[in-house]
Amino acid sequence: MRTAPDPLAPVVTEARTISKALRVSLWLTAWGLAASATVAPMFALLCICWLFPMGLAAPFGASEWASPAATYGTLIVGWSLYIALSVYGLKQRQRVRYLWAYAILIAFLVLNVAGCRYEMAHMKIGC
Repeated sequence: MRTAPDPLAPVVTEARTISKALRVSLWLTAWGLAASATVAPMFALLCICWLFPMGLAAPFGASEWASPAATYGTLIVGWSLYIALSVYGLKQRQRVRYLWAYAILIAFLVLNVAGCRYEMAHMKIGC
C-alpha cells in the first residue's frame, strides 16, 4: 500500500519553491508590459514615468487636483506600495506566497495602467 509523501521531504519542499531567476523575470516582465501599455504609442512619455502611481488615483480625479501636497503624497504612497510589494514578492521562495504577491502586483498594475491611460486621454496641454 502506498502512503502519501512526507511533506518535510526535500523533494516536496523543492517542488513548492520558485527559482530566483523565474521570480525576477516574471516581475520584470509585468513591469515592462505595464510600462509599454501605459505609454504606447508615445514612448517619449517614459520621461515622466515617475508619475506612474498617479494612475491609481485617477478614479478620484487626480488630474484635477490643485494641491501639490495631494499629488506628492499620492506619489510617495504609491511608490512606497510598489517598492514594499516588490521587496516582499521577490523575497518569497515559496511558490504560493510569490504567486499571491505577483497577483496583487498584476492587479495594481492593471488598475494603474487603466488610470494612466484615462489621465492621458483627458490631459489639457497647451493654451
